[in-house]
Amino acid sequence: MPPELYAEEFETGLGIGVEAAYGSRVTPAQWVPGKCSLEFVVGYREVKLPINEAEETHVSFGRRTCDGKIRFEVCPGQEAYYFGAAGILSWKDRIRPRSFSAVKVLGAEEAAYYRGLCVNDFTLKLAKGEDMSLDCDCKGIDEEHGGPWTPNYSGLRSPFILEEMSLWVAGMERVNFDDCEIQEQRDLRDDLYGNSPVRVDMTSKSLKRTVKLNGFRQKQLHVLRDAHLSGAEVTFAVTVARGANSLTGTAARCMVWKCNPDNVSEPVELKVLKTAGATVGGLVWA
Repeated sequence: MPPELYAEEFETGLGIGVEAAYGSRVTPAQWVPGKCSLEFVVGYREVKLPINEAEETHVSFGRRTCDGKIRFEVCPGQEAYYFGAAGILSWKDRIRPRSFSAVKVLGAEEAAYYRGLCVNDFTLKLAKGEDMSLDCDCKGIDEEHGGPWTPNYSGLRSPFILEEMSLWVAGMERVNFDDCEIQEQRDLRDDLYGNSPVRVDMTSKSLKRTVKLNGFRQKQLHVLRDAHLSGAEVTFAVTVARGANSLTGTAARCMVWKCNPDNVSEPVELKVLKTAGATVGGLVWA
């Protein structure tokens, strides 16, 4: 792995594999340099019982789970694995996200293994001249430690970088931006139908998709402001590339949710409306 191609903060090898069944650990299919803060959490419950004039507290341990964040850069050749219909950011059905397993290299003698991971929310960060990065907040079933694993970076290319990012207002006016954050918040909950001792299939309670944009020209502010006040639908598209490889995400239906004409340093915020078909962050990627 040529170290000059990747951010210095990526401290570990991260292997990821999509699970056929929720919680069934699989062998990593993709390896990327990444940053991982996943860790196990042991839940507990307190019950307070009045005894005469005193009070006694009883503590019982609950389910053991794992939660945390992973961060990595998106490279050519990995598009389908993240943005495809069976990628880690996709959905099994209307309320259940896809689950995956992960391996974090801890050194020459040990690795951490995670299963039943689902992305609770994620942020795609794009800026001119910078690599495309993906931050995921995940919820999983458990963490286990085992023997070492050697990452396989064969065929890994340099990450995508931003090429073009535009907003079309009323199908005519075009506004260009320098950087953006594409966010999706899923508000996952588990054990919807009972009281399982382990985490069971995750379901989404609510879904919010937001795009935050920075770096537009002052003379185009009136276009954004008019769209904000009128409630007109706008179209947003972003293209990233690396060499001959390119990837475009399009949100055909958005609304300008926030636009402050008195402070252009504040990001323009879009709310992505429901779109037919498979999307990631409300955008169709191709």
